[in-house]
Amino acid sequence: MHKKDRDFININDKNHEEFSFVLQEKNEITNSLYNVTYYPLVVYQKEDYYYGAFTNFKKTNNGNLFIVKCKYPKEHSSKFTVYYNVSQQEEKFIEEYLKNEEMIKLIHKYTNMIKKVAKDKDKIIQLDNKVIKLNNGEDIGELQQITVRYQNIKQQILSYSYLKKMVLSNWDLEISKIISIINNSINNVENKINALKQKKNNNLTAVIIVVFLAFIFIIAIATNDGTNDSGDNGYSTNCYTRSDGTRCCTSCKETSYGDIGCGTTCN
Repeated sequence: MHKKDRDFININDKNHEEFSFVLQEKNEITNSLYNVTYYPLVVYQKEDYYYGAFTNFKKTNNGNLFIVKCKYPKEHSSKFTVYYNVSQQEEKFIEEYLKNEEMIKLIHKYTNMIKKVAKDKDKIIQLDNKVIKLNNGEDIGELQQITVRYQNIKQQILSYSYLKKMVLSNWDLEISKIISIINNSINNVENKINALKQKKNNNLTAVIIVVFLAFIFIIAIATNDGTNDSGDNGYSTNCYTRSDGTRCCTSCKETSYGDIGCGTTCN
C-alpha cells in the first residue's frame, strides 16, 4: 500500500465537520425524511478530490459498522455531489487502509459505541414496559427503584459525547426529545407513588380510628354495669364496677342553692 500523491487529513472532533457530509434518509416507521451525517473514518486529498471511508453509525445486516467509500470535490459549497464510483485503484487503497491495526481498533470502538447507545435506548423501553405492568400493583419500593434507574439513564445520556449524540441523531432520535420522554415517565411514576402513599395513609388512619373506637367501647362495657337510677327533684344515681371489683356509685342532687352537687362512694 503506497501513500504516494495522497495527503492524509488528521480527523478529530474539531475539524470533522469540514469533511463530513449530510444526506437525507427516510424513517422506516414514520416515512418522514431526516438528516443523516456521514462521519469520516479516513480522508485523504488527491488532486482535486477528497477520498475516504465514511460511516453513518448504523449497522449492516450482518451486524458490522456501515462504511461507504466515496469521493467529493475539494472546492464545494453546502450542497455538493458525492461520488461513490471511485476508481478501482483508490477503492482498493481505502480497503487496504481500513485493514490497518489502528483502523480496526477505531472501527471496533465505534461498533461498541453503537451497542452502548442502543443498550441505553432499550433500557428506557424496558422500564416503560415495567411501569405498565405495575399499573395495577401497589409496589411502592419497586416504583421508587424504577425512578432511580430512569435518573441514571438520563444522566448517562446528558453526558454523551459528540459522537454518541450524532449516533442518536442519525437514528432520528434527538437528545432533547429523549430527555423529555424520560422526564414524563419519571413524573408519571412519582405521581403513582404519591397516590399509593396517600391511599396507604388513608387506610392507616381509618384502621386507627376503628381500633380507638373499639377500645373505648370495650372500656365502657368493662366499667359500666348499666345501673342508672334517676328520681324526681333533680336526684340521680349512677353505679359502676371498677376492674378491681370495687363497686362505686355517684349520686347527684339539687342543693339548697339551686345548683347540682355530686358525691361518689365505693365499697
